[in-house]
Amino acid sequence: DENEQHVFNEELSAMAYLHRFVPTPDLIILYDLDPNVAYKRILERKRERSRYEKPEFLKLHRDRYLTIIQNGLFGRQTRVINANEAADKVTDETWEVVKSVVINQ
Repeated sequence: DENEQHVFNEELSAMAYLHRFVPTPDLIILYDLDPNVAYKRILERKRERSRYEKPEFLKLHRDRYLTIIQNGLFGRQTRVINANEAADKVTDETWEVVKSVVINQ
């Protein structure tokens, strides 16, 4: 709702301010996973779920992380990897991203 968005925007502003004093990392990787895929994987684990492992919670936080990345809060060395793919493909893409950053330093 509108109030939650306002609170999030204030939190985002506070994080941006605080990050001015923190060294920028060489690389941040965000594994972007559709909330429905995430929830399906959670259910497949066949163990007790935490209170945070609900579809609406997963969607809310995915949207927030993507907003943070899109606003450039963590700097330019941020990469988003599609985590909807199979684990081996995600791993391969991760290594490609890491290698490209390490080689270009």
